[in-house]
Amino acid sequence: MKCRSTTAARPARRSRSRFRCLAPAALCCALCLPSVGCRSVAIPEEHYYRLDLGALPAVADAHKPPAGVLRVEGFDVAASLSTDRLLVASTPVQLRAYEFHRWLNPLGQLVRDAVVTGLSRTGAFAEVKSPTDAPGEDWSLSGRIVDFHQVVHQGGGWAARVTMRLRLWSPARGALLLQQELSRQVPVNGSEPAALAAALSEALVQVLQGFAEKCVQARVFAVPGPR
Repeated sequence: MKCRSTTAARPARRSRSRFRCLAPAALCCALCLPSVGCRSVAIPEEHYYRLDLGALPAVADAHKPPAGVLRVEGFDVAASLSTDRLLVASTPVQLRAYEFHRWLNPLGQLVRDAVVTGLSRTGAFAEVKSPTDAPGEDWSLSGRIVDFHQVVHQGGGWAARVTMRLRLWSPARGALLLQQELSRQVPVNGSEPAALAAALSEALVQVLQGFAEKCVQARVFAVPGPR
């Protein structure tokens, strides 16, 4: 019995010995293969975009231009837009995101900074402030971004849609002067995401122009008194 037991055990020891010799070689191959494969895989390049509103047309009544200070507050963003990627609405209920094409900053901040810069260039106000500037303003502009994406154009092709709820507030009166929801669509001239960013910029300009016209019609821009 002892001989049989000894003889049967010997092959098992040789098998384990061979396994110990093969294991390091197999591990080496497993570590080397991914590194070889990585050399042949191209890493996708990230692309980042901003908005450019240029110089917006003056938002004032030509006979009674505002000479006061406007503060542009932050803009809330709808939950469906809470991403840094450019979006496409293929249907009214389905949104898809462009891979590797992103906004340079969070959308609310991006829109706010573009509006501050665009309105400042109009010369319609003595000063246009951001939320971080020193206190003291005659009007306060805020709102919510409802739509900010690519959609199917009615005549075929694609369009950029911007929908915003805008509010103009008078701190001196403690009163809401005007609240309006406006939506604009601009055709996207091209298939690249950069063309979408440009079209969204133009659609945002048209939304602000529409709101400015409402303000002028309602005569909410009174010449401010001393603060």
